[in-house]
Amino acid sequence: MATEYLDLDDAFDAYAEAVEVSVDRAKDALLNLGQLESALARPQNAGAYENADIVRQGATLLWGVAANNPFAMATNAQRQLRPTIIHDVVRQVSSIT
Repeated sequence: MATEYLDLDDAFDAYAEAVEVSVDRAKDALLNLGQLESALARPQNAGAYENADIVRQGATLLWGVAANNPFAMATNAQRQLRPTIIHDVVRQVSSIT
C-alpha cells in the first residue's frame, strides 16, 4: 500500500480544527505558502532520499511545521496544531499497518 501524504487542504483543515476557525480563515492566516509547502514535502523527501520509515517521515513533518511557522498566530496555534498533526500521522500509520 502506498503512503498517503498530507497536502495543502489537509494542512488547512488541521490548522482550522486546531484554532477553531473556518478553513477560509485558516487560509487567510497563512503567512508563507512556500514554508508550508516545504514542511509538507519533508516526509516525501525523507522517504525517497533517506529511506525513512513512516515514523521518521511523521517526525520530519512535525519538525517542518514547527520550524517553519507558516501560519499567523503561530505561538498559540502551533501548540494546538501539533497534536492534531500527530493524530493525522498516527491515523495514516494505522491504515497502513
